[in-house]
Amino acid sequence: MSSYLLVQISRSQRSLFISAWETAFSRVLESSVYDWIFDERNIIYALVVDREIVAGYCLYPFWGVINRHVERVLLCNNVFVDPKHQGRQLFVKIGKLSLAEAAKKNEGILAYGIPNALALPGHKRVGWDVRSPIAFLESSRSCANNPIGDNWIHGKLNEKIRSDIEKCSKLSSVNRDFSILKTAEFVAWRYENKPKTKYWFGLKYSKQELLAYCVCKYFADDKVLHFIDVDGVDALAISQLVDESQCIPEDFLKLNIWESTMHAKIFHSKGYEKTDRINNLILIDPKKMASFELGGDINIVLGDNDVF
Repeated sequence: MSSYLLVQISRSQRSLFISAWETAFSRVLESSVYDWIFDERNIIYALVVDREIVAGYCLYPFWGVINRHVERVLLCNNVFVDPKHQGRQLFVKIGKLSLAEAAKKNEGILAYGIPNALALPGHKRVGWDVRSPIAFLESSRSCANNPIGDNWIHGKLNEKIRSDIEKCSKLSSVNRDFSILKTAEFVAWRYENKPKTKYWFGLKYSKQELLAYCVCKYFADDKVLHFIDVDGVDALAISQLVDESQCIPEDFLKLNIWESTMHAKIFHSKGYEKTDRINNLILIDPKKMASFELGGDINIVLGDNDVF
């Protein structure tokens, strides 16, 4: 058999990559979802042998604060190996090659991922640093009858609000060791343009300054409202948004959030308790292919992941 070759997938090759993705995951999504996941920003690598894509590895670039400096960060997403080629260490091979290539091109100084349990051993063999798992904090709904305030928006935002969220995110993150910046571009792509998804946005202003924001999503199957994102420069404003979320007009019974938010204390103070449900967190320095020296002030929210 010919040797495996790493290639970066161009726009014209995207349909071939999607076909291989569908084979690996045994699922077919609508074209609008593929347009969103595999857009021009997602850095898409593939292992090719005899002109066939047999494995894929994607790294989505974001701006983030890393050890109190603004840097490019890469979200590892949509890693797969064709079932016909499993057992040949291709998961490890494409991981090492893709990260090395991204480092060579200075795509990002740090990569992170939220892999499922089945993928975790493979990531370990690549060299990823497995951090403490992220648990959910959860609370029961206590209020459902009060009307939601006019500072909540369902669906699309305008240019000014996106800009305000970006400014608020930057001010909130300035002294952190890890925090993905919610730039206007990020907000539009991640929260507004995701197909078949509408989020609730809570906003707290003081005159013209946005003090705090949150993003919530209702999951009908579990009757749960997730805090996808929450941040701000004013603890009282964040606390008020948490209280107001109880009145979002959706049929949820519980609310939850990842405990990795920098504002976990606020949620604890309102009766949110840690659950047994966890997500894995992995980090890596692409240049060293080893753990990244990172301080302890880490803020990670659901919105920093969830790229299928």
